[in-house]
Amino acid sequence: MSNQGARRNGPVKLRLTVLCAKNLAKKDFFRLPDPFAKVVVDGSGQCHSTDTVRNTLDPKWNQHYDLYIGKADSITISVWNHKKIHKKQGAGFLGCVRLLSNTINRLKDTGCKDNDITGVLDHTFCVEHNAYGEIIPHELKPNGKTIPVTEDTKKEYVRLYVNWRFLHGIEAQFLALQKGFNEVIPQHLLKAFDEKELELIVCGLGKIDIADWKSNTRLKHCTPDSNIVKWFWKAVESFDEERRARLLQFVTGSSRVPLQGFKALQGAAGPRLFTIHQIDANTNNLPKAHTCFNRIDIPPYESYDKLYDKLLTAIEETCGFAVE
Repeated sequence: MSNQGARRNGPVKLRLTVLCAKNLAKKDFFRLPDPFAKVVVDGSGQCHSTDTVRNTLDPKWNQHYDLYIGKADSITISVWNHKKIHKKQGAGFLGCVRLLSNTINRLKDTGCKDNDITGVLDHTFCVEHNAYGEIIPHELKPNGKTIPVTEDTKKEYVRLYVNWRFLHGIEAQFLALQKGFNEVIPQHLLKAFDEKELELIVCGLGKIDIADWKSNTRLKHCTPDSNIVKWFWKAVESFDEERRARLLQFVTGSSRVPLQGFKALQGAAGPRLFTIHQIDANTNNLPKAHTCFNRIDIPPYESYDKLYDKLLTAIEETCGFAVE
């Protein structure tokens, strides 16, 4: 974990590297798991998942994530078996570790020079990167694969690795991305914005405002006093930021809100408000989403608990689409 700097009076930006897991428990007698790691900044809505590694108890990821960490935030890193996560809630769990806020504060207040790596890291001056599914080694210096990283050479390793990772290692991909991006949006139009303003314009708001969501929601075949509507908002209010984002993505196709708020949600043919539609259907069915219309169809469930369970199943354990 490295400290990338802080916003004034705001969260600190940290780069977290998920390297690997070792000796995962084999919970299926006949098959090895397909593990992936999930990184969550608790309560902030920030969630990242690594690639899935096939059939192993010792996965290697070496993937990096930029996180914005508040003073009281904690980080949970959990490992899951991709073969089983869709079967039922909680299925496929292989283990987790949680970094509490006081631990994170200690980590970000120390640097490379304060931590002796002797006996901790077993690295050489050779790193790996994933190129379209193929793992390719890269030597950071001549004969790097035979040169171990020691306490005396760790600063050189960090300098060479960062230089390669952020400059030379992605140069071809970045130039291709830049060329394509500038074909869509000419570069001179972007000069008025800094990186944070551009992120807001492209990605929208990261935090979901429930009051704004409610005030810009259309109701179809139901009213604000209908049980389905009241229970729906009760469920939304009980969700954490991650589940609210999952619900929003389930219904609209995007986990983020436009910069102008929910009133600016777009459908297939232009602006279209989020819509709750009560349908006449069997209450054993799950809610169904129409992402082209930002609409969720909800059967007339008999209780709040049933609506909550069905909604949770729909947003966490289903995938795919159909054309009507």
